[in-house]
Amino acid sequence: MYHSFGYSIIGISDYQFINSFENKNKWYVPVYEHGYQYYKNHQLVINAKKVNWWEFPFRQTLSNKQFIINELKKDSSTVITLVHPILRHAYTFDDLKYLSNYNCLEIANHERIFTAYYDAVLSAGHPVFLMADDDSHNMSKVTEVCGAFNMVNSDLVTDSILKSLKTGRSIGVKFELSSFKTNEEKRAALMKLPAINNISFKNDSLEVGLDQPVKNIIFIGQNGNENEVVSDIKEAVYIFRSEDTYIRTEIECYDGTRYFLNPLFRYDGISLNSYKPHFNAGMTWTLRLSIVLVLTLFIIWYRKRCITIKK
Repeated sequence: MYHSFGYSIIGISDYQFINSFENKNKWYVPVYEHGYQYYKNHQLVINAKKVNWWEFPFRQTLSNKQFIINELKKDSSTVITLVHPILRHAYTFDDLKYLSNYNCLEIANHERIFTAYYDAVLSAGHPVFLMADDDSHNMSKVTEVCGAFNMVNSDLVTDSILKSLKTGRSIGVKFELSSFKTNEEKRAALMKLPAINNISFKNDSLEVGLDQPVKNIIFIGQNGNENEVVSDIKEAVYIFRSEDTYIRTEIECYDGTRYFLNPLFRYDGISLNSYKPHFNAGMTWTLRLSIVLVLTLFIIWYRKRCITIKK
């Protein structure tokens, strides 16, 4: 199905299972969707060597969520993406102010857009890149295939793809599917989408250009503010201001399709260091011992109760 839409790189992310269907290709990247509890705290583990079965089965605290990310990131060659943050309140805005040690956030899937969550991440100073994905569970539905995808600036080999994802050399696309009845209609519309032919930054100026006019080019900064919007145009320039901590660009096409460009970050020019959470060993073991104590007391109480009833 995805080959028929012209995809060059295809990752099938099954739950807790690495799908090896395309592993004979030079571009093959093993991936799976981690997480198997009700509250949908899920992550895409890209370039996984094996499935990690660590999980907290109940509502996760901020520390639980960070622990899982750290476990998945023990293999530094992986690319970790937090997905569908809004689903069952998997990741709150407050969570995203503090969570770190992951590479990307899902900014869109075939149904929803998560830009507010992404701006929460960037506004907190985390150098995280974006990704768009179909969260498809039914290939027969026209609206579940080719609704969200990434245009990756890389060679068609695994290492090049991973490097591009880790360094933000990609564009997320939310393709507007609502008007299509067949896949043939979708394919024809894909071919008509505007092509981005220029993204450049020189001195203090970000320039974006396309091969045809679009409805809006939007430059978004701290706290998700729309700093500048230009309409009915195919080229736009944004002057990076002294107060800008980051700028990301959205392009809205006339058919409703949206392109999400990775952000420009303000940093020291040396490294994009991210906050690393401190592991509080004392609090961790206090919590664990408290749980053991409560369970022990419950078992003692329950055994005494059973003995009493038996008598």
